[in-house]
Amino acid sequence: LEQRHLALEAELTSQRTQAEAVAKILQLINKTKDDSQPVFDAILEYAATLCGAPMASLNVIQDNRKHALMVAHWGQELRSLAVGKTLWQLDSLIAITTSMRECRVMQVDDLAATQLYGEEQVTRTGVVDLEGVRTFLSVPVMKDSTCIGSIALYRCEVKPFTQDHIALVENFAVQVAI
Repeated sequence: LEQRHLALEAELTSQRTQAEAVAKILQLINKTKDDSQPVFDAILEYAATLCGAPMASLNVIQDNRKHALMVAHWGQELRSLAVGKTLWQLDSLIAITTSMRECRVMQVDDLAATQLYGEEQVTRTGVVDLEGVRTFLSVPVMKDSTCIGSIALYRCEVKPFTQDHIALVENFAVQVAI
């Protein structure tokens, strides 16, 4: 009974923290109507922190619908990727572009155990070997029925994200689309 009580308290605390984060983001959206960067930064910070990820990024599909640009990053310093410079080719086979192209959540439990890593695909080996990423999650950002980008979370250990984490990031993706 005591364990059940502690579990319910932990769940309630988690829900309060998430609700507070959403409220703060909505306030920020109202304050910074002309500058979306602070909103993006806050969304990434809350998403990463609440999901136990040391890094998060926001990627926006470009007008030509052939590339997505990394427009924001939160967390550990990047070595091979750069905000405003990293372009993801949407027809590539990596998880982040597949997520945007197919408008669906993509999770890779261990990037180092994938075929692309084994084949020494440049992007995959860079993310694993230079950035230290092992577990990866990409959630599409949808506007109407079109994918306009993605929120990506990265862990430096093999530790898949839970369904609760995915649902939380999906809620943040809705806020990005605002």
